Amino acid sequence: MVADLAVLGLPQEHDPARTHRLTAQTLTTLNDRVMLAHAIGMVAGALDTGTDEARQLILGYAARNRGPIRDVARGLTGGDLEAAALLPVADAS
Repeated sequence: MVADLAVLGLPQEHDPARTHRLTAQTLTTLNDRVMLAHAIGMVAGALDTGTDEARQLILGYAARNRGPIRDVARGLTGGDLEAAALLPVADAS
């Protein structure tokens, strides 16, 4: 919905450079959200858990490692990060 509102407002912009920046930011945000949703589904399937728990595991991993959520999602969807690595150390054994 936020992306829809942003896109609706773009034609009203008169500065082409600003319109380009806003378009790029909107697309980046949308892509990040889609990648996160994909990662949540992958984690939920791999760990046989619900999507709410999968989301919390991703957010927790990002917080523990002081990294952006988008990097965790990218690692998961790109195959560089395994879902089991998201489990807190006490639960991983």
